[in-house]
Amino acid sequence: PKSRRVRGYAHLAMLWEAAVPGTRGVGGLRVTRPVRDQAGLSQHARAANLEDAYVADPRLAGARVVLVDDVVTSGATIRESVRALEAVGAVVVGCAVIAETRRRAPHHP
Repeated sequence: PKSRRVRGYAHLAMLWEAAVPGTRGVGGLRVTRPVRDQAGLSQHARAANLEDAYVADPRLAGARVVLVDDVVTSGATIRESVRALEAVGAVVVGCAVIAETRRRAPHHP
């Protein structure tokens, strides 16, 4: 919400509508409690920070939804968003992400 107020528009809805003409981006999620800025948090801390923090618009019940995020780091925001959407009966058919962050430490298979 703070970013939207600062920008004056919903950047993800705008990007979605530009990428998929004829569709409409809908802000169907809202934060229900204070959460910390995710920057600098570990993967576990990010998940704990967002646990049960979102609620979806109940009018999305039965809707087929593509979740859009600008940057994925740990996946905590996407997981919490999917949880909230499914809790109201929305069907998440996919997720679209514009960018991902790189791990700082080497990843071992």
